[in-house]
Amino acid sequence: MPRELVSKNGGLVRTALFKATKRIREQARQRAPRDTGVLAKNIIAVRDKNPRANGASERYIITVRKKRWSKQAKERATRRANGKIDYRRSNDAYYWRWVEFGTATQQAQPFLRPAFESEKEAAVLDFKDSLASGIKRAVAKMRK
Repeated sequence: MPRELVSKNGGLVRTALFKATKRIREQARQRAPRDTGVLAKNIIAVRDKNPRANGASERYIITVRKKRWSKQAKERATRRANGKIDYRRSNDAYYWRWVEFGTATQQAQPFLRPAFESEKEAAVLDFKDSLASGIKRAVAKMRK
């Protein structure tokens, strides 16, 4: 394929795929349970660093953001009465798997899988339309 269509960073395919992925991500954010809103805010679309390992040229994954302990979070840690340190992570949605798949005592409240199932056809159409318009723009640019 010409360099105008596929660059080292993904080119038109990457752009079109991200536009399609945004639709599913937004649907997952709408479907996520909203006790505090932290879970919905942490639903993201991440570009796969090595898509060729899975046989693709480009790939995005819709997941929930993983938080790392920051220095500020460690400084805000408090010591409990029993001597253990209590770290407070107010914006970490570490519990998302328990919500999505349920536990022995908690019923599942899926939000990622239904979002994918409800939006997959529309996402494919978004991808197709975006790629087609990008190709038309690239062809027009090459003719000049």
